[in-house]
Amino acid sequence: MTDGGELTRTVSEVLGDRVAFYRRRAAPTAAELDARSSPQRHRPGLTQDELSARVAALGFELSRVAIANIESAGRPDSANKNKSRADAATVTDFLALAIALDVPPPLLLAPLGDEEEVQIGTLTFHPHLLVDWLAGETNPAPLPENMGFGRSAWFDNSERLRDFRELRRLQDQCHSAESRLATAEERGDDAEVTAARRAFDRRLRDIYRLTVSMERAGTTTPELPAGWADRMEELRHLPEED
Repeated sequence: MTDGGELTRTVSEVLGDRVAFYRRRAAPTAAELDARSSPQRHRPGLTQDELSARVAALGFELSRVAIANIESAGRPDSANKNKSRADAATVTDFLALAIALDVPPPLLLAPLGDEEEVQIGTLTFHPHLLVDWLAGETNPAPLPENMGFGRSAWFDNSERLRDFRELRRLQDQCHSAESRLATAEERGDDAEVTAARRAFDRRLRDIYRLTVSMERAGTTTPELPAGWADRMEELRHLPEED
């Protein structure tokens, strides 16, 4: 418990609880339903054996017993609360479970919708802050002053994430402008073609400037569609329009 009387759980306890929660909510595949015995056929969610089989299909090994032990850490009333197994869950276990359960990885560590806080060592996080931190959107401040780290360095190190998000946003806008341009050309609407091409070119220029900045910072950028790269090369030799 925190000093304020609010419930606090360790990240391992939250992981166990969330794995069990999303396992019970998962939609079985047709093959999984066919493999069940008649009494189990209409049972909702996945069994621990089925989840283990899904993880195995990904090329990893996580036995039913291991899954049961991870989940038991998240049940306060469990007679077999195997915290050690949940604490020992590897990054591979965590990511494989997220894939097998069709769950964004942060949701296995953050009980969104609950008021409890998540404890990581001496730090406690509200679930919303934890999700923001896992997504690289905020630092885990405030840290104790005597630690001497966790200040400006976090913002410098998170710049790559911010750049990739901005690049994704510009790419989405570029796809929309390209689609708008293609539709205008099919209709033969010259005015709309001009407007759409300008919007498309503006986004390509923005993408070019951002990728150059990212590459100078040592970040490898995703490959762009050939048509975009060709047009960007043309735009480098053309004056920008107002």
